[in-house]
Amino acid sequence: MLMHSKAILQNPYFRARIAATVFDDVFVSRAATAREIGICNTNLALIESGKRKPQPEEIALMAKAYRAPQLVIDYCRHQCPFHSFFTDEALQKGEDIYDRSES
Repeated sequence: MLMHSKAILQNPYFRARIAATVFDDVFVSRAATAREIGICNTNLALIESGKRKPQPEEIALMAKAYRAPQLVIDYCRHQCPFHSFFTDEALQKGEDIYDRSES
C-alpha cells in the first residue's frame, strides 16, 4: 500500500484524481494521468503535494479529465483575480465552465 503525506491526502487535485479512478483506472498512476491529460509528471507531483500552484490551464485539464468542475469553481472563488465578477450562483450553473472553447 502506498503511503501519502497528510498534505497530499488533503490536496483537492490529488483527491479529484483518486475519485476519478472510479470511472477510469488510468488515474491510479500519477505518471499515466500526466500523459493522459498532458501535464508534466513532475508538475503534477508538485501540484498534488502543494509545492506548486497550478496554472488555470492545468486546472481546466484536470477538471475536465477528472469530471471535477469543482476544481475550477474553487479556483474561481479563491484564487482567480476576476473572482469578484462572478457570483456563486453563476459559478454553480456552469457545467462547462472549464471548457469555453466549444462555445
